[in-house]
Amino acid sequence: MEIEVSAETISQIWQQLNSPHQAGRSDGRRTAHKQIVQDGWAINIDIQDVVWETDDRADQLFRHHDAFECLLEPFKLRFESRLKGPFANSDTLYGHNAMRIAEVAAYIMEIERLGFSVDPTPIVEAIRPALLKEKYLTNHEVSVVRYQKERHRCEGIILRSKLGNPTDVETVTTHSGYKATAVLNEEGKATVLRVTAPKSRKDFPLKYWVDFELRRKQQAHLQPE
Repeated sequence: MEIEVSAETISQIWQQLNSPHQAGRSDGRRTAHKQIVQDGWAINIDIQDVVWETDDRADQLFRHHDAFECLLEPFKLRFESRLKGPFANSDTLYGHNAMRIAEVAAYIMEIERLGFSVDPTPIVEAIRPALLKEKYLTNHEVSVVRYQKERHRCEGIILRSKLGNPTDVETVTTHSGYKATAVLNEEGKATVLRVTAPKSRKDFPLKYWVDFELRRKQQAHLQPE
């Protein structure tokens, strides 16, 4: 999966991937998912709380930079109007933009694929038994059902900006074992970021990918306008 995003977003994610991992909750307890499971929905701050419990770096990106919004459209994730009843005899309805629970789980899965130590498992375990009884499922519900089988094995994600002129490449292995490789420009800013899962066998070998990226971007930079 390749996603076009701003160079600023790539730099923010790259910076946090290079920072030491720290869970928001040092006691290891997991409670933020409970209200989501009860309601079947989550507003943005509910998702932030789930992320915060396991990875403070991802929480910083979520709360202060909206860095993960780039994942919504490519993976067909969406917030929609969630209205609160009673509906029949009320002249005024109140609600919030919220995300359905299976999509919440899928959203957290995609943040995990970027190399962060977030974990949708409590939500997955809460809704998977009911999903297994259904005749039809959405793509996101299938992701929930197959999560443990496919975890850390999915195809890598590439975030790409329009900035060129690469001069260097750096690679780090994240706390959760993902390999993140950034293509840097002459100012040392990450303009392309590739993150691959520790158990994936679907991705182009890193050495050849780096060679291709450096050649392609340098050639594009040298082309006459």
